[in-house]
Amino acid sequence: MPTSSSGAKGSATLQDAIRDGILRTGRESTADGLTSDAAPEPTLDEARADLARAVAGIAQKVLADRFGPLTGTITETTIVAGLKNFEEQVDRAKGDFNLVAHELADRFISSVSKKKK
Repeated sequence: MPTSSSGAKGSATLQDAIRDGILRTGRESTADGLTSDAAPEPTLDEARADLARAVAGIAQKVLADRFGPLTGTITETTIVAGLKNFEEQVDRAKGDFNLVAHELADRFISSVSKKKK
């Protein structure tokens, strides 16, 4: 059975541990995501999936009576595939545009330099 002196010693150690913990948390920096109220920015895959899920939910509500219960599921996978395809085509078009812009700039600069001579 603990004596009164060991009980006082135990509470003093507990108080020291609590005080040390409080001092340590004051010195440590917290992660940015924990202190800010803003939610972390979603990745492109998460955003694409969220958009597809929202559109599929609307399609399910509107078209389920006419086309059946799998309308939302089929719509969601189709939208995700369509968005991925769209992103690839936009990336390809961006590369093509850069190529054409560089070619036109090179031709314009070379024609201007020839005229000056």
